[in-house]
Amino acid sequence: MKALVVSVGGKNKSLGAFKLAAWLRRQGWIVEMGDRVCPMFDSGFDLYAFSVVFSWDLPALVAQVRTAKRWGDVWIGGPAVSFDDDNFAFVVAETGIVPVRGIDDRFETEPTDCPMVYFSRGCPAYSPACGLCPVPKLEGRAFRYYPNVKPARLLLDNNLSALPVEYQEHIIERYAAEWTGGRVDANSGFEPHTFTEETLRRWERFPLQCWRFGYDDMKERPQALRMLRNLKAAGYRGKRVRVYTLIGNEPIADCHQRIREVIDHGCEPVPQRLRPLNWRSGPLPTRHDWDEPTLIAYQRFYMCPQLWKRVKPEDFKYQGRRPLAAC
Repeated sequence: MKALVVSVGGKNKSLGAFKLAAWLRRQGWIVEMGDRVCPMFDSGFDLYAFSVVFSWDLPALVAQVRTAKRWGDVWIGGPAVSFDDDNFAFVVAETGIVPVRGIDDRFETEPTDCPMVYFSRGCPAYSPACGLCPVPKLEGRAFRYYPNVKPARLLLDNNLSALPVEYQEHIIERYAAEWTGGRVDANSGFEPHTFTEETLRRWERFPLQCWRFGYDDMKERPQALRMLRNLKAAGYRGKRVRVYTLIGNEPIADCHQRIREVIDHGCEPVPQRLRPLNWRSGPLPTRHDWDEPTLIAYQRFYMCPQLWKRVKPEDFKYQGRRPLAAC
């Protein structure tokens, strides 16, 4: 039996795709992996298993499933079909196939040899901005622990600083004993509400590529600024501290203030445009005084230190106008 496991939109986007492939191989399947179904070359499989992470990849998923279902069985799963009811209904209506929602326990703990890993799943919510996060919808607010997984270059745990101290120590010790691959990117990182000086000292023993956390809402300003001050006092700045700064869910002035406060503390912002969890294509819906071109302009300007370190925001020209001039 042959299976094609497809991570829609990019071959390394989905850890679930790697786990599923390993699980199928252990049961005797011949498995290939890819990021799309090619009508010319991919008609010879018994099973086509799709994982889709982002909602804007769902139209591509639907097109590929319609092709693959003529040749063999089809499975569908992944975050995009799980964290919004509208996405789930869209896939069912367009393909006639009912996706697997949430974590698939058939292969969730399957050992893999791939560049990413979870030592824990789930995340307790602390900030108003957490209401926009898909993690509690997909994984829940209670932690699930995977103490025996293999360390990897991408540590995907959603909230390292909220984990029990003994489990944080377990992760750090596992990497110290087994990892020889250089810096590790904890790309979901830490959380200001649970980050203390003790957290900082603990994770300084870990080979972090950089400190990452979110400052996504003005209501979490005291906690975010405290974390920025602690990191600055410990000598971390520039690319060593990258702060996710959601833009679009608050008025422009508030979003811009958060970005500039990150810069004022010597760190680098990572602005992320607000995208509804069921947004699949077309013009991006916007809130407050934002429009989509202005969202794009802010993201492009502040994602590039070569720009914001040398150019005043009011002087940045984009698509024939100066969209940052008002701030």
